[in-house]
Amino acid sequence: MEQSFSNIVKTIVFFAVLSFLTGVVKNQFILNSFDQDIRTIIGITSYTSMIVSLLISCIIFGLIAYICFIILDLTRSKIDLPEFSSAFRNFIYILMSFEIIKTILVFVILDKEFVKIAINNGFEENLKNTNWFFYNNLTEIISVLIGILVFTFSFKKISNINKLLQVFFLSIIIGVCIFLSNLKWF
Repeated sequence: MEQSFSNIVKTIVFFAVLSFLTGVVKNQFILNSFDQDIRTIIGITSYTSMIVSLLISCIIFGLIAYICFIILDLTRSKIDLPEFSSAFRNFIYILMSFEIIKTILVFVILDKEFVKIAINNGFEENLKNTNWFFYNNLTEIISVLIGILVFTFSFKKISNINKLLQVFFLSIIIGVCIFLSNLKWF
């Protein structure tokens, strides 16, 4: 179990590094449109928010994996831990690839729309009304759905109905946890 979980943790750390780097690129792109005085204040807030969100995401990934490990152990599942570990890492790899796509969207879509956004008190609302914001959110949803499909089809020999149901159950757990973690609670 330790080796399988440590492989997942390594993948989560790799996800964190990639997400941090892409987040810096996206933040810098947006921050460069502000005056230097405002950029410093907004920069501190945006980077703090990004780091906190990233830490929470990594903790949630770790908790999801740990919960699945416990469920597999308690139910004496037909799914072995290395196989689950590999499938979960594939799920995270899909999310990582979509992080790169979301960064590309900043340069392809937001770059064209950014000149139309008024940099004033309503900046955040104006940003939320852009096509980029819509496509960014759509990309997040699609990444989770594709990630869950890749997770499901990463298992070998799921022709056994019992194992198929267990994989489906794990996929639902992961999907629900990711969905709940992305809800706007306040």
